[in-house]
Amino acid sequence: MVEDEAVTLDELAGVLGVNSRNLKTLVSRGVLIRAKRGAYPLASSIRRYCAHLREEAAGRDHVKAGSGLAIQRERETRARADALELKNAAARGEMLPAGQVEAMWSDVLRTIRARVLALPSRLQQRLGHLTPHDVATIDRELRDALTELSDDPL
Repeated sequence: MVEDEAVTLDELAGVLGVNSRNLKTLVSRGVLIRAKRGAYPLASSIRRYCAHLREEAAGRDHVKAGSGLAIQRERETRARADALELKNAAARGEMLPAGQVEAMWSDVLRTIRARVLALPSRLQQRLGHLTPHDVATIDRELRDALTELSDDPL
């Protein structure tokens, strides 16, 4: 086999029709190999560059590259699929707007709070033996529990 002719990075870039900055990236990623300082084997570099392009086109290069067009396309495709899935779920009535859910839960929690705070007077009516001090103690405990629950970030 004939030994590869050694060329500079700029010459290789000219042969491949890309800029030398892109080739420097490929060198740093191990796609292209230097023959010696500032020189690259022409035939081997072309073969390795073509293999790299085939891998990239097949979507397998992202494992080596860690970034690039294939990953960007995959992200965009997933984002579009997620958006469509959310739109379909909303159309089927499986989703509610966050504001509506928040309003419903606020109503539920206000009702619970009101009923808990009404307990001391209801207990006083049902249990006639409770002193005003007993009722005040029950009221204070319930209010403390509600305050503690409202401060709890879950």
